[in-house]
Amino acid sequence: MRDRETLTSLIEQVSKFLGVTYSFKTSKATRRISSEKGLTELFRTCFLPRILPKEIEEELTYFFLYKFYTWRDEHEKVEKVLENWSKLIKKLYQRCEDYDVGFEIHEGIEKLRIRFSSGTVYYPMLEILKIDSILEGKLLKILLETLYRSSKLLREKIKVEDFCGMLWETLKTPYNLSKNELRVLDVLIGNPRIKIEEISRLTRLSSSSVALILKRLEKGQAYTANSIIKFDKLGLKHVIVRIPSRKEPKFSHQLSRYLLSLQYVLGDREEHLASFVLPAKHIRSAKKLLINSFGKRIKIYEVENLQFSVCLDYYDCKSHKWKINYEKLVEKVEKQISRKRSKELEKEQKKETVVNENKFTFDRKDLKILRILIRNWRLSLRELSKIVKLSKSAVHKRVSKLEKQRVFEPIINVHRIGLTEDIALIVKSGNIAFLDSLTHVLKKLPRITIYKLREKKEERSKRSESKQQYLFWLTLPSGDTIKFLKNFPPIIERHGESEVFYRWHFYSWISFPDPELYLEKQKAWKWY
Repeated sequence: MRDRETLTSLIEQVSKFLGVTYSFKTSKATRRISSEKGLTELFRTCFLPRILPKEIEEELTYFFLYKFYTWRDEHEKVEKVLENWSKLIKKLYQRCEDYDVGFEIHEGIEKLRIRFSSGTVYYPMLEILKIDSILEGKLLKILLETLYRSSKLLREKIKVEDFCGMLWETLKTPYNLSKNELRVLDVLIGNPRIKIEEISRLTRLSSSSVALILKRLEKGQAYTANSIIKFDKLGLKHVIVRIPSRKEPKFSHQLSRYLLSLQYVLGDREEHLASFVLPAKHIRSAKKLLINSFGKRIKIYEVENLQFSVCLDYYDCKSHKWKINYEKLVEKVEKQISRKRSKELEKEQKKETVVNENKFTFDRKDLKILRILIRNWRLSLRELSKIVKLSKSAVHKRVSKLEKQRVFEPIINVHRIGLTEDIALIVKSGNIAFLDSLTHVLKKLPRITIYKLREKKEERSKRSESKQQYLFWLTLPSGDTIKFLKNFPPIIERHGESEVFYRWHFYSWISFPDPELYLEKQKAWKWY
């Protein structure tokens, strides 16, 4: 009787956590659930659809346990779940013949990588946790809703690759912004630190309406509150490497631990773009390692400055589509070039460089806080203190110090609002006024990341020394890539030169180097 009462209570808790109702009385399956493995068996038997292969069923069960124990603040159990989950997936996936299995180093830990015949790449456990972070912890509920709908239509079990497709589709489901949601989100993008009362004043909506709209946008995963980290202030250097190779590159232990992202892109040739955050003191030895590993054909760029921009000016609330006039944007570039003065621009850029060189004293706990803020800087002090295991006052002091030193910059990123196409544009020009005008106009596009680059000295010719380079990562509405490429390359070619890349695959995306790599006593980063 006690076991039955305990099981009933557990079902109620799980139902509340998942946001679904379940009737204990009508299920015969629950009678077979033992008290010892109650939670695991309960989830599989009562809440998980029967259309999943064994591998995915095991993965989602561990993912559920991880989320459920986190929800109940049982942190010791969370760590145990992650440990067991990691051990299990190697046994599960290595036996299968439907895909190629390999290993890769992520944050100093060997992770399983699966490549399907279609070219899709999937990292068990890592991929799920990454997407859950992007969706602010909503992935499990979204997946279960999708699986419930699919189970009503499918009679046979799905494949692992089908599940991976389902996983990525969760990020593409469109969220249709209303007029008031657009107004609130636009103000928030302009000032991520703004308070509800101020948004209310600027939008002329009540504070309660603004609060409800923000909750609705968060629930719909329409935006996330992220941060840009100023790596120079941490004794690190952001480096981008172009590797002309169709095969996925393998990095040495030193380099892999500082890998930020790896992407497969298509342009004039097939190549990979690898992004590293390397210890500034070891930048030369890192470049030698890269050249020894991949030859002199690679191109190495140091990132001097990084900007991220989101603009909703061209979003139409009636049709829920983007209406961008690329011809007019090009005309704006032409008009602005004549107004810009190169000397004034050079002075501004020199000032920026001086500010970025300032450093400060930090430790591993500061790095742990930054690792969290880079994904969600709007967490409360209470939530932060629980994660980093420090008092609220201690966390407040550390966050205030990081803000004062401008180590991180809060940004608002948008998702699920019709932005599906990614392209990269490398522009090189000696006309500073043109580059400034182009940057200013491209910021009017929905989402863009701008990298100011400095090429490795040995690779620069005398002719190119006076030229500046920028990498523009653009995320455009569906079908707009052709429109963009029809209008912008001609004006770029008149004032400089450019290369275009189409992002084909993300192989990895790590938010920040492991804090354990920082040696507090020596005040330096590890380098083997």
